[in-house]
Amino acid sequence: QTGPFSATSLSAPAIFSMQGVNRSNYGAFYVNAAIGQIVPDGSGSVTGIIDDNQGSSNQAFTGSYTVDSGGRSTLVLEHGSGSADTHIAYFFNQNEAFLLRTSGTDVLFGRLRPQGAGPFSQASVIETFRTYTLAPTSEQTENDSGLTTFDGVGGMTSAAEVNIFGDHGSIDLDGTYSVAPNGRG
Repeated sequence: QTGPFSATSLSAPAIFSMQGVNRSNYGAFYVNAAIGQIVPDGSGSVTGIIDDNQGSSNQAFTGSYTVDSGGRSTLVLEHGSGSADTHIAYFFNQNEAFLLRTSGTDVLFGRLRPQGAGPFSQASVIETFRTYTLAPTSEQTENDSGLTTFDGVGGMTSAAEVNIFGDHGSIDLDGTYSVAPNGRG
């Protein structure tokens, strides 16, 4: 960890991802995942977008944050519905932190990482990548591993091994993709 830290420790667009579980309905697991972009002003305010598997797609948010000299940060992100989520972050470098969402009924954890320079387009993604799911958050979580090839003009293919609930198999997919100037695909 390099410090000291301040509000300027979050000073450029960054991408975050989080995952976790919600134990409701007497122990049933619901796996939650979220990803998004956060754009700070370097003095305590942020804007951004978030996508999650709970029905929020490309949802805009605004918010505020504080960062103490040791790198601990509190982020409050307000969604268009009037609700707010509180996150704790521990910065370990400029625009890099570990995240924990502490509000709501589920606990999510993840990372905040710097975003490369944009603007982005389909041509920004042209290569074959290893694709895999993160470490499963529960025994009911799907676990995949494979290769995905993006052609740089909007076409993609993927071959993966899939394991869910103890069943496994191979899948081959063909599809299309698009990339917005902010990097959201």
